[in-house]
Amino acid sequence: MTPWAGLVLAGIALGLTVFAQTSRDHLPSLLQRLELGLGAVFFGLLGARLGVLLHPGAGLHSAGSILLGLPAGAAWIAWRSWSLGLTARTGLDLVAPAFLLSHAIGRLGCLQAGCCGGALSRPQLHEVVSDLLLVVGISRFTSAGSPPGRRAGVALLGFSLFRLIHERFRSDLPPALVLGMTWRDLACLVGVVVAVGLLHHRGEVDQ
Repeated sequence: MTPWAGLVLAGIALGLTVFAQTSRDHLPSLLQRLELGLGAVFFGLLGARLGVLLHPGAGLHSAGSILLGLPAGAAWIAWRSWSLGLTARTGLDLVAPAFLLSHAIGRLGCLQAGCCGGALSRPQLHEVVSDLLLVVGISRFTSAGSPPGRRAGVALLGFSLFRLIHERFRSDLPPALVLGMTWRDLACLVGVVVAVGLLHHRGEVDQ
């Protein structure tokens, strides 16, 4: 096993552990928590494979993998949460801190391997720092009484904006598509729009 793979697996394990602990009040059944968390990992990795289509030969650690894996995993969380009697917003709130911590550890693996932007500008380290700052931020500025979607919205908004900045430091930028923006920039802008939608509370309640 390579150090990159080991750190990615460690990040997944940490994320699942954090999610299992923080979602206990909403999902008393450990099996339900594991199903929700493992399903997010599975569909996230499946979505990440689509990044290989845009970066042939790059493997799972292609630069675009997280931008495609994130919506795939989030879609599973939203659907399965609803089927378990939670709103999609609540499910996404529960998984947000776990995702950020898992992504931060995985980016340490990218830093060690020198992939995802190259070792010179170290954009991977920037993302580790921004992920941890977001975890602290959502812990301090959101609470159990916050409207559903607030924690996920803040996490996604920060993640998307930070990623837009990180893109400027990368050495593996794909061709520009629109107004000088790459498909990864456009994906980040979509993330901003979705985050604003999550932050707009509509009054949904869990069943």
